[in-house]
Amino acid sequence: MKTKIANPNKPWCPVCEDHADYDLKEWTTSEGRKTASFYTCNRCGSDTWKPTSPGIYGFVVILVLAFLYFMAFVVGPDAGESLLEILFVQICVLGVTCYLVRVAWKNAVHWRKFHKWRKRQYQELIDASRKQK
Repeated sequence: MKTKIANPNKPWCPVCEDHADYDLKEWTTSEGRKTASFYTCNRCGSDTWKPTSPGIYGFVVILVLAFLYFMAFVVGPDAGESLLEILFVQICVLGVTCYLVRVAWKNAVHWRKFHKWRKRQYQELIDASRKQK
């Protein structure tokens, strides 16, 4: 029985639940500038990505949102701007909040799924070594 070692530094496919072979694809604009790059699984074609600890994303999201909320809701009304401008900025901050929380949540779900898979892989390795003895 051959099992793969779970490596959080390699891209992992959540659909195949494996470190499958992958390709690095890049999105480019019509002018030829690179806008984004992502990994795609060669088996199922879904997006793969390196599992990043949700604590890092969560901490960064909290810092960014704290700064934005401070600027929009504390400093903004005292800056003497018009009510319409302040309201616009506050609505934009709420939209950014939804986006950042969604990204952090998706990463946390991906991390939990990878972590469960990794525990299963290590348990299989331990069981296989016990059978050999």
